[in-house]
Amino acid sequence: MRKYHNNIEQNIEKYKRQKTKAEDNTWYLLATLYGVNDKQHNNMSAWNKYFHGNLDTATQEEFRDKFKARCRELGKDLSLPEYDANIDFSNVEFDQDISFEGFHFVRPVRFDGATFSGDANFQSAYFYQRISFENAEFSRSVDFHEVTFCGVADFDGATFSQEAHFNNAKFSNEVVFRSMTFSAWTFFANATFSSQADFFDAKFLAGAGFESATFSSTAIFAKAAFHEESYFINTEMKSTTSFEGTKFLTEPPRFFGAKLHQGTVWHNIIWPKPPPPNKARLFIDAYACLKLEMDRLKKHEDELKFFALEMEARRVLLGWRQGLPIAIYGVVSNYGLSYGRPLYWLLATVVIGTGTFFWFTDLSIYTSIGFSLANILNVFGFRREFFDPHFIENLPVWIKVVTAGQTLFGAICLFLIGLGIRNRFRMK
Repeated sequence: MRKYHNNIEQNIEKYKRQKTKAEDNTWYLLATLYGVNDKQHNNMSAWNKYFHGNLDTATQEEFRDKFKARCRELGKDLSLPEYDANIDFSNVEFDQDISFEGFHFVRPVRFDGATFSGDANFQSAYFYQRISFENAEFSRSVDFHEVTFCGVADFDGATFSQEAHFNNAKFSNEVVFRSMTFSAWTFFANATFSSQADFFDAKFLAGAGFESATFSSTAIFAKAAFHEESYFINTEMKSTTSFEGTKFLTEPPRFFGAKLHQGTVWHNIIWPKPPPPNKARLFIDAYACLKLEMDRLKKHEDELKFFALEMEARRVLLGWRQGLPIAIYGVVSNYGLSYGRPLYWLLATVVIGTGTFFWFTDLSIYTSIGFSLANILNVFGFRREFFDPHFIENLPVWIKVVTAGQTLFGAICLFLIGLGIRNRFRMK
């Protein structure tokens, strides 16, 4: 029985993968009623006229005759599709450039599993209802410039191998770009997302541009991967936005002039490694911008995280010599984010001092521990309270150097512990 079901599933998958030549699809013939060479305007006019209905009998007969002529031209025997039927280009293989520029799709449309070997032009098209491009493959450039999506737009699992243009596109309903792969530059400049925009697990292998885009509802970039630059300049996020688990692999995102929502989530982000010196300034500006935005939104913890990333980039910019204090600051306290790290360093200093005093002086183990602790807490006057000044004066010079080092490092660690506690509990 299990083998029987497996065979059925395999046959279903095989059926799904079967491609249909464009000339064998009745909707393609209607979309190219006047042919494909410099006939785009005539094709658009005919398509829109047909689907906006209210055709008299004579006009309907004209369409049937023209469609029959198109079929005879290609040696096909297909029927003119009904204007009120759902439009289906599923698994169609478009082996040359195709243009749907200015087309009005008044019915639900499916391009699921379709392959576009040439350029695909949907510029200024109007989708009145749901449009689905699930698992579609675009091998050449695709243009959705100024397209209006009134219904749900589903691009789940689609692949764009070359540039994809969604500039000035209007998404009035939910748009789904889940698990998509953008292999080349992708442009969403000035796009408007009125409902949920789902980019979960999307892969941007080249640059991504969302300049001046507007997200009026939830925006999901969780688990997305940005392999190159990502621009959110002047972007406006009016609702909750999730970057949870997002990967910025080579450069931080640019949010210059952007307005983020207080519900923006930055958990478990994978940030790029410290930049090379020639890109350090860019990293500093990007992180500083996000830090200021988090300060405006009163998201104190996220502000501190971006401050730490900014300091890491600044260390690279200054070089190893001038950047050494910043590096020490990072190692000892994670740039003020941790109170545990300086506490461990403080305890390590006590242990090292104890061992030094016990092995190289006549002090007992307990006196060595006490003396080491007193040195660490000397900023509070502990050493004066518990040890005779003559005892300190009679110590060897190198032991005095050790004690001075303990006192100095202890004061630094105590300050960083206080700073870490203040930052962790958002104390002002």
